[in-house]
Amino acid sequence: MNALFKGLDQYGIGLLITVDEVSASLDEMISFAATYQLFVREGKRVGLLMAGLPHQVSALLRNQTVSFLHRSVQHRLSGVPFMMQLVGYRSWDVSLGSCEITVKDVQRGVALAQGDLDQRVLEPTFYELSDGDLAFLRAMLEDQDVSLVADIAQRMGVASNYASQYRARLVEQGIIGTRGRGKIAFDMPHFKEFLLSKFAEA
Repeated sequence: MNALFKGLDQYGIGLLITVDEVSASLDEMISFAATYQLFVREGKRVGLLMAGLPHQVSALLRNQTVSFLHRSVQHRLSGVPFMMQLVGYRSWDVSLGSCEITVKDVQRGVALAQGDLDQRVLEPTFYELSDGDLAFLRAMLEDQDVSLVADIAQRMGVASNYASQYRARLVEQGIIGTRGRGKIAFDMPHFKEFLLSKFAEA
């Protein structure tokens, strides 16, 4: 790696490391993060781009072995990068070997990609949530867009400080985000609609 950095320095550029399917349970992930920390301390031109399910990313950031990640400068990307991959893949897939894709192919690709997103991202995220998390999110569904934590607590029949614990958990997982003092809204794309359909099935 040092030889690689030295070679890149000749051109005045650095290295961007990308990691997909982040999992805090992998020893290799922890080892890599510790090595990346060393690169940063040595002043190497290096950046890190990670993608994974929100609860996995949160678990990695909470790991004391690599706590520097939590303190580092972070930029969270809005939207679902995986969805862009899926739409492209599915659109070409339904074009049946054609050298180009049509609007109709893309429309079919989007529909198929949405099903993939539900199955691969939203479903696993849903089943990682506790009963308290789900009760908090269910209470949010009554609002059109932005919710007040005080209103959520009232709907749940609990004290505001108790509801705030779930707010903090869900923010950390990237499912909801703050919109000012005491205000929150859904951050994970399509998750609100997914919950509405899930609770309607129950």
